Amino acid sequence: MLIERKNNILNNKSGSKESILENLNKQKKDLEKQLGGVNQTLVAPRSGIFVSQADGFEQTLTFDSINTLTPSEVNEYLSREEYKPSDEIYPYPVCKITDNSEWILAAVCSEEIAAQTSVGKPVKVSFPDEGEKTLRCTIYEISEPVDGEVVIYIMGTKEIYNVLTARKMKINIVFESYEGLRIPASAVKTIEGIDVVMVEKAGGDVETEVVVLFKDEDFAIIKEGGELSVYDKVRVD
Repeated sequence: MLIERKNNILNNKSGSKESILENLNKQKKDLEKQLGGVNQTLVAPRSGIFVSQADGFEQTLTFDSINTLTPSEVNEYLSREEYKPSDEIYPYPVCKITDNSEWILAAVCSEEIAAQTSVGKPVKVSFPDEGEKTLRCTIYEISEPVDGEVVIYIMGTKEIYNVLTARKMKINIVFESYEGLRIPASAVKTIEGIDVVMVEKAGGDVETEVVVLFKDEDFAIIKEGGELSVYDKVRVD
């Protein structure tokens, strides 16, 4: 709710900031009256989003710990059961303030996968549990390899409530994306350092130079334009 209101303010969809602040102060006073004086004042060390939830990792998973976590430690954290604070330790409601400008995802992957990217490089991250929402993020850090695995850290700044409150999420990372014509890889030939394909024409096959954006063992993505179009048929050996 708070994120939604903030976005509305930034996009000027809910009136002036002054009127919204006045409305929130009125709601605050109404709630204080309902409490009948039974309340507790909390002082936050910084501004951010209020979250009435804790998971026990608040002092462990921090920006400072990024340079020390190993793949096995991250996997161990992910395997832990849901944290439930003890009423004896926390007699009052548990809450915290989450910085709402930056967040970091940590994912364990192989060295081979991490080799596709580097620190500072932009990537696209989608969240299947959030309706396939896709965000543009940045590679923040890549740990040293341990037994062929690394921890890859991805920073985002777009506010998604579940990202701010959850420790585990399903994500898909897209390191590179291309727009072009997809054809079988075997259709591409390299002749004297130039990539070409044989295009079927009425008078016979025509050798056509192409720009290869991506290629693996199965298919290639060719830049559209020039003498090759989406309607052409290419010969596959």
